[in-house]
Amino acid sequence: MKIAFVTSCLEPEKDGVGDYTYLLAQECVKHGYGCCLLSINDRFSPQVSYFDVEMNGKKIPVLRLPAHLPWSQRIAHAQELFAAFQASWLSLQFVPYGFQDKGIVFNLCRWLPQISRGQKIHIMFHELWIGQTVGAKLNQRFIGSIQKFFILWLVKQLQPDVIHSSNAAYIQLLKQHGITAGRLPLFGNIPITEQNANNWLFPVLQTAGLEITEGNREQFWLVGFFGTLQPIWPPEPLFTYLYQAAQQHHKKIAMISIGRLGSGKNLWEDLAKTYASKFTFLQLGNYPAEQVSAFLNSIDVGVATSPYLLVEKSGTVATMLEHGLPVIVNRDEVRLTLHSSPIETDEAQLYKMEANLPDKISEYLYRKPAKSRLTTTVSKFLEDLHCSTLKVSH
Repeated sequence: MKIAFVTSCLEPEKDGVGDYTYLLAQECVKHGYGCCLLSINDRFSPQVSYFDVEMNGKKIPVLRLPAHLPWSQRIAHAQELFAAFQASWLSLQFVPYGFQDKGIVFNLCRWLPQISRGQKIHIMFHELWIGQTVGAKLNQRFIGSIQKFFILWLVKQLQPDVIHSSNAAYIQLLKQHGITAGRLPLFGNIPITEQNANNWLFPVLQTAGLEITEGNREQFWLVGFFGTLQPIWPPEPLFTYLYQAAQQHHKKIAMISIGRLGSGKNLWEDLAKTYASKFTFLQLGNYPAEQVSAFLNSIDVGVATSPYLLVEKSGTVATMLEHGLPVIVNRDEVRLTLHSSPIETDEAQLYKMEANLPDKISEYLYRKPAKSRLTTTVSKFLEDLHCSTLKVSH
């Protein structure tokens, strides 16, 4: 079986879905399957770029098509790749804003069917349309309705044999429109190492005013934030509960961010000023994957900045969980507007923030052995392709 993966962007470490797609293809190659990669709206590629990535002695053809190229030319290049590769499956790794700035995928609906003839079709919905939650603004609902129209049209056009999503909320939304999807859990984009970061993290924390050493490590709780922080992320009541817990257990707390904070950089700086008397704040910024893994091996607990309803679609949360970290989810304000059953996750290491956090936190701070989900996720992906039992209801 040969699989052609189609996504919007394949710039390493700049696009989470692109990184996911690279890893997915490489693991499929390990399982003995042929793969090629196509980014069809690549904002980081100034020109058409064709090259091979070698994995386990096998080559993965990669074609990156720039976003500024007319769609007719992109499709012509893609058709050349597909004619040479002869894939039996096309796997679309879908996030609407990757294909158009407002997430309106008209051109994808119009042009993608021209390169998907002759293959079976798989779609992984990493994201769906916006405006489906309680309290969504009028403009979000309006744009979301347009996004939804074209996403549903895309499904009708492609007639996929298998559909996946990473979280129960999206699966429920698709079901309400007659589309059956299975859950395919995310894996992290950071390979797990056995190293810790104490030799470089402790000196940086000491410079920030925290007197932490190997000898007194048990006197501290290191709380980690990984990746983008949304400006709307609420620190309360989480920070109050953490401070109460620290007082109760005679601990000092360091809040440490690693990776790109993105639009939440100003929020982080404000938090560092507001809570300076209670916590030590440290913004590490971007680090290589190996050091990120070492960092995650060295902290006590992670904080998810996504709302609980959508936490399963967060690659950073998946990475923290793979490293065995307990992860606190302090946002639970997002609800689907449609009549739907409550959505819960079965992740044992995810903890909703509750008022009993100060009393329960010592129970939460239990690490599981680190374990990558990549192999099990890819095994399920391949099994579902083989079985082709998840069908779209028409």
